[in-house]
Amino acid sequence: MAGDVDFLFVGRGASAALTVRALEGAGLLAGRRVLFVDPDPKSRNDKTFCFWAEDTEPVVTDLVDLIGHSWEKARGGREPLVSIAPMRYHQINSLDLYEDLSRRMAANGWELRAEAVESVGADEQGAYAVCGSEKVRARWVLDSRPPHRDTAPGNAASGDAVSGDLVQPDLAQSFYGWVVETDFPWQRDAGVTLMDLEVPQDGATQFVYMLPYAENRVLVELTRFGTAILEAELAEQRLRDYLGAAQPDQATYRIVHREQGIIPMAEHRNERRGAQSERRSALSERHPLHGVVPIGTRNNALKPSTGYAFKTMHQQARELAQFLGNSASDDRASESRGPTAMTWQPQPSHPRFAFLDGLLLHILRRRPHQGKAFLNNSLRARPSPRSCALWTKNPPGKTICEC
Repeated sequence: MAGDVDFLFVGRGASAALTVRALEGAGLLAGRRVLFVDPDPKSRNDKTFCFWAEDTEPVVTDLVDLIGHSWEKARGGREPLVSIAPMRYHQINSLDLYEDLSRRMAANGWELRAEAVESVGADEQGAYAVCGSEKVRARWVLDSRPPHRDTAPGNAASGDAVSGDLVQPDLAQSFYGWVVETDFPWQRDAGVTLMDLEVPQDGATQFVYMLPYAENRVLVELTRFGTAILEAELAEQRLRDYLGAAQPDQATYRIVHREQGIIPMAEHRNERRGAQSERRSALSERHPLHGVVPIGTRNNALKPSTGYAFKTMHQQARELAQFLGNSASDDRASESRGPTAMTWQPQPSHPRFAFLDGLLLHILRRRPHQGKAFLNNSLRARPSPRSCALWTKNPPGKTICEC
């Protein structure tokens, strides 16, 4: 694709896929030159995205073709399963989202460059991304590169490098999971287990998360909140022990899939204190003009204390599409005058939730031995938007919860 493009996506992950769906649905990509730059082939199911929602919410109606499983019951820890009506807990495989984007790229003839972007910026000629020795210019650069972060010594993970965007020492949510199959049913009353903290804590805060895909097929995942990254060898042992204790009658099971990953859990500068919650995010301040738009994690979609982001990414994609749609006539009129300032900003976090983020982060970072008790306390209530309020970016009363 020679010359300038209309939209340049830096990264081809979940936030890019959701943004493309929103922009295409609004008719903003028809006949446009679109380029994606990402060295990752996105050929494996590396994450499981889950969220709470009612069936009439946009995140469900927009993505119904991608939702793989939905559950009407949930439990916190080892509490009994309860109905979560009128909500359901929905799951999307990351690979399904990546493949949906690939199909849209092929259908529209959009180009992919399998290389890394060294930097993104803007000058008097407009927005650009530097790929190798080339500066590629675009009307809009949508940048989804994750914020840089540090891991604990000896636990660095590829692709998880960092900067001063996050308060040190960095916390992370690291996870390691199996999808297992058994010869006999073991999940007759289907429901999700959100956090079973009755596992060894290993100097951090650890829990098991379970999603029953069928009576004999279950995702069981060990998650750690801490400064040291969960290692595969330890995680495998903890999962073996957990399954052995939880299902003693199931002497054998088959591991049919493994997944692991790292999600940053740290305060962004604008969420350090409730009094500072009105500040613009440090990430957005870096690219205020000329059509450079941080999206996804880079635009603070990530819930800093828990690492959840999917529903916020979807909401931000819809807001961005609405903004660009409203600005389309101005954009066409200004094409001969040069680049336009980008003024879109996502809705800020509520001050109360900035405070709760800070409280949980302080406990997990400074007093990890208290993390289990704190989280167990929060799980005693019936799962609901209010009982999950700590995990969201939104004020109570809105049906917005990700766990």
